[in-house]
Amino acid sequence: MEITIKGESYRIKYTLRALFIFENVTGKSFNVESSMEQFLFYYSILLANNPGMTMSFDEFIDACEPDAEGSQDIIKAFSDMLEAQEKKMGLVKGSADDGDGKKKD
Repeated sequence: MEITIKGESYRIKYTLRALFIFENVTGKSFNVESSMEQFLFYYSILLANNPGMTMSFDEFIDACEPDAEGSQDIIKAFSDMLEAQEKKMGLVKGSADDGDGKKKD
């Protein structure tokens, strides 16, 4: 999946590398507990999937500010990508099935 931030196209994908970057930046095991950590994880995803990216964390946050053009698109893109990944991994309640097409509870 790709998103556009300030006219630049970026690839976003849930990867192990993003988790490692998040843990390295925060100094703790992966667990998103606050808004700050949520946006640090989003930024980690950008870093993991876009080698050579020059956008700073502050620039990313500025692009996500509610009054910034396209900010809702950025946040929605990350939310949609993560929700799709959770469903893929069967982490969303009711998203897994028991092999015959029926959802498990």
